[in-house]
This record gives sequence, structure tokens and C-alpha cells, in this order.
Amino acid sequence: MTTITEVGAIVGLLTGIFTVVDRFIVGRPLVTIVRSDRGKSLRDLRFQNISKHSVLIRRIWSYPRWLHISADDSVEGIARGAIRERFTVLLDSGEVRSFPITVGKSELLDPDSKVLAPFIILVSWRKTQSVWLPQFPRIIFSSARTLRQLRKAK
Repeated sequence: MTTITEVGAIVGLLTGIFTVVDRFIVGRPLVTIVRSDRGKSLRDLRFQNISKHSVLIRRIWSYPRWLHISADDSVEGIARGAIRERFTVLLDSGEVRSFPITVGKSELLDPDSKVLAPFIILVSWRKTQSVWLPQFPRIIFSSARTLRQLRKAK
């Protein structure tokens, strides 16, 4: 009887480890801030889906409110980002997509500025094979200083 209990405990432990690895590590999209391909002074939030399955980006949230993420770089897309309109994106396996970052306080991007101005970007996402099952969001902690440094980088 003790052997069955021990085997059950080991199976439970392995199931728990698998669940934690699956929820926290496997299939998470890579999210980074990069200098835009459209110009040296522009920045993008770049997503790369490294999993074998599609990923649904459900929402991109930023704080404070002077930082905006837009769905595309059109005038309409930037305007929609400025009013913080929500958008969703489906990333196929291996797909890379970038979204423009705009700053409502232009003085923060002035090259002579010394202001740190930290911000947070939070990305809500789901695996498409189980969209109903929540995933831990991707969180980026950064600052306007970092955005200025990206402009200077070679």
C-alpha cells in the first residue's frame, strides 16, 4: 500500500512540474523594445512567437498614460494608439511582428533630457490551442532614458 502512495506522489509531483513548465516557460512569445526599421528615432515593441503553435496577443497595456502602443504605423493606427484603443493580434509559429511605440510627452525623448521616466508595458496573451486558459503576462519594465539610448545606439 505504501508503494502505491509513493508512486502516486511521484506522478503528482511530475504532473505539477510539467504544468509549471508549460505555464511559465514553454511557448511564451519574446517581447522586446527595439529601434524601428522605419527610422533611427523611432522605437517598436517587437513580438516573436518561438512556439510551435500560434499565439494570440489579447491586449497591450502601458503605464503611465503618456506611452502608447499602436497596431500599425499608419496615421489612423497611431491615432488609435494615442486614444489607447485595444487591438488583438494572431502570431503564427515563428512569426515576428513590430508595433510602433509613441510617447505623448515629446520632451522625454529630447536627446538632452536627463529625466528617467520609468514605464511598464504588460502584454496579455494566450496559446491558441487553449485560449480559455490564462497565461502569465509578459511584462517589460523600461524608461524614457532607455528609449533615448536606443536612438544613440549604432
